[in-house]
Amino acid sequence: MRLTVAVAVLLTVILSAGVFLPVSPELARAGTSVALEWGVRDLHRIVDLALPRVSERELRPGELLVRTVSRATGVDIGDNHRMVVSQLPVRPCDPVVTLPAVRYEPQIADVLDDRREGRVLVGIYHTHTGETYSLTDGVERYDGCPGGVVEVGRVLEQTLRERHGVAVAHTEKIHDVPYATSYLESFKTAQGLLDEHRSIRILMDIHRDSKKAREHNTVEIDGQEYATVLIIVGSDARQFFPGWQDNLAVAKKVSAVAQRMYPGLVSGVRVQEGRYNQYLHPGALLLEVGAVNNHTGEALRSAELLADVIAEVLDNRESE
Repeated sequence: MRLTVAVAVLLTVILSAGVFLPVSPELARAGTSVALEWGVRDLHRIVDLALPRVSERELRPGELLVRTVSRATGVDIGDNHRMVVSQLPVRPCDPVVTLPAVRYEPQIADVLDDRREGRVLVGIYHTHTGETYSLTDGVERYDGCPGGVVEVGRVLEQTLRERHGVAVAHTEKIHDVPYATSYLESFKTAQGLLDEHRSIRILMDIHRDSKKAREHNTVEIDGQEYATVLIIVGSDARQFFPGWQDNLAVAKKVSAVAQRMYPGLVSGVRVQEGRYNQYLHPGALLLEVGAVNNHTGEALRSAELLADVIAEVLDNRESE
């Protein structure tokens, strides 16, 4: 009897989550095509995608209920500390300073002179702008505010510009309110960057990974802790993306250069089913700098080294 009641409660929670709560981050991260696939996937698969690990059969009913509610609401109700943190007021958004747009007009020069002529070679944006680092900020993401990943983008831009003389177009536009349409919104931004700066060679969407063991998302370099960088490349597994192998080649080149310059900084290249707007440009990559349980400082240090790597990759491409 108690098992029957527990199952009924569980089903009610799942259905309520689908109606009243925002679409899960896993659905948004999977890409915009997921909604089109609902009609051809069974209910069990949809539940697995929207609320990962909810359908594990080895869990007892009570544990299953706690996990379901936690995944649906984004609050770990089994962790007293996180419950308290989730109820504290979140910092207000930092004031947004809008700088005048700078258009880099094409010059009559060989393509190898792009850097000397000041044309933009790198574009940076953030699909999940609110993602941040909980060991520093106490939360995993901000709603409507730029998180730690934006600071990573700032350091990456500054280091490329000041240390390597590479012109960068970096936008801090917020795309993840609501979260479910993040990639639809960031598509417009990515397309705008490419329309504005046709000289872009590498377009980076900077994220941070989800929670995992710190030994997998930190690396020691010269006695300091750095956040590891994972490069994500989309594929044609679900949608038309004939050029994804070009993006993969660029990702492998970045990984190889990083391994030579700073062993362990880039933890690898992962091919996934979504497209992540990468079909817009053969040099478009998604970079996850650190994870939830990194300190912001670790990620910022990694951004400096990543700038060195990107500059080296650009030099190699220009000389090919």
